[in-house]
Amino acid sequence: MKIFLSITGRFFALMPRSFSSGICKAIGFLIIYVPNSRARVAFSNIKHCFPNLPKSEIREIAYESAKRMVEMGLFVLASPYIGEKELKKRIRISEFLNSEIANLQENPRPLVLMIPHFCMMESITMLPMLSPLKMPQTGVFYRPFDNDGIESWVKETRERYGVHLLSRKDGLFAANDFLKNKGCVGVLFDQDAGAAGVLSPFFGRLASTSEIAEILAHRWRSGVAVVWAKRTGFWSAEIDGEFIEGSESEEILFNLNLWLENKIKSDETARRDWLWLHKRWKTQTHPKYRFQIRHRRVVFEEYLKHFNLKELPRRSNFIFKMPSELTEAVSVLPIFSTLRKARPDAAFTLLFNEDIAECFEGLSVAERVLSLPFDMAKRKDVLMSLSEEYPELLAVFDASGKYEFDAKLIRAAQSYGFFKKGGKKPKFVKFCAELSEDDFSRPILERVEIMLKKYGLKEPLDFSEITFKNRNGGAVFDAKKLLKSASKEEIVSLLKNSSKIAF
Repeated sequence: MKIFLSITGRFFALMPRSFSSGICKAIGFLIIYVPNSRARVAFSNIKHCFPNLPKSEIREIAYESAKRMVEMGLFVLASPYIGEKELKKRIRISEFLNSEIANLQENPRPLVLMIPHFCMMESITMLPMLSPLKMPQTGVFYRPFDNDGIESWVKETRERYGVHLLSRKDGLFAANDFLKNKGCVGVLFDQDAGAAGVLSPFFGRLASTSEIAEILAHRWRSGVAVVWAKRTGFWSAEIDGEFIEGSESEEILFNLNLWLENKIKSDETARRDWLWLHKRWKTQTHPKYRFQIRHRRVVFEEYLKHFNLKELPRRSNFIFKMPSELTEAVSVLPIFSTLRKARPDAAFTLLFNEDIAECFEGLSVAERVLSLPFDMAKRKDVLMSLSEEYPELLAVFDASGKYEFDAKLIRAAQSYGFFKKGGKKPKFVKFCAELSEDDFSRPILERVEIMLKKYGLKEPLDFSEITFKNRNGGAVFDAKKLLKSASKEEIVSLLKNSSKIAF
């Protein structure tokens, strides 16, 4: 494998840049325009971060990002075999970064360098060669490879200019040594950190961020700076830097994510350079715990205080297909008061069939109430528009014949429902709770509660928060009693004469 990588790298280093650029365009096109799950991840990420962008621009950004991801991969292969003179022409260091390197020479101090996943980020390992000044001893965290040949090649090529690679598995002790000796440690900070990271919003949606930087910075009282490579052309870049303020560990994390968010929003090059195809928001998606927040370290209170907010942004897109019968639709409403507490990051869209949708307009437990037409062509248009919002979750509380059609067209990242044991499992609802015959014969509210608890809901239902307010400001009805005993006619009359159902 090592020989193969060496031959491939030399090949691309010798080829005209137009050839390599054409390869990037071709592979980027296949990634984005041939339907596949990875392209949908990119579209979803961009849409959630820029909800008002038209579909055409979302695809253009995704294509550029995919193309530049391939460009980054080819640069990793070819750069070890490109001469230093040529590299110095293509990769430059900003005046600010040069001045800070000079400052470190005169006044050495420990420094944690945060590196985002932009197209030319690999060029940052060349800093000791590119700078006319002597760099401090620098180590950069990386993910080791299982294949010995690949691992050997990566170590040799990335460390050739003096930067040391620190394994994510056991590199923390070495990182401490670098900072103890007033050196630098580099951390790739904008990928999903999984269960080991810190859970807080990024672009308004929950994301897990590595806490290595804040641990190191706090322990050694080091400075923290973002160092990034701004692409200026094919295999060309300017390396720049910016210091991040923060005295508390959470403050550093929040300011880092805010820096990257603002950079992507304000800089067209950065927006297309960033790796949109990775699953940055891959957290809180385990089916067993889907309807709760479950993480090792959560910093919601600190986040709200830092940004002076009263509640978390509700940016995770949850869609619920409501029961077709009016009485059943009203009966499941207590679920949403509980769900909003369990998932304070989620925005709810409730889908009702058109014959009952108007009864639920202005419902305070949901961000949106939408009507689904019975006409299949019109219904398809509504569902396709929802699909282009890239919902994270669809929960089906309906047993009517159309729900599989609905689930198929919405194409949520995950879908949940229930079915009777021995019956046919829904084809387009992936996670389905199998209910016994006795459970399936229970009232709809209890069936839905069983399903949600199977997938993580812990909080009990609270009927006391539900009131039906009379339009004339009169009676407030006993919701618990009403939902369990009222006839369909009584509920219809109540809904027509209520200003809203409030929670």
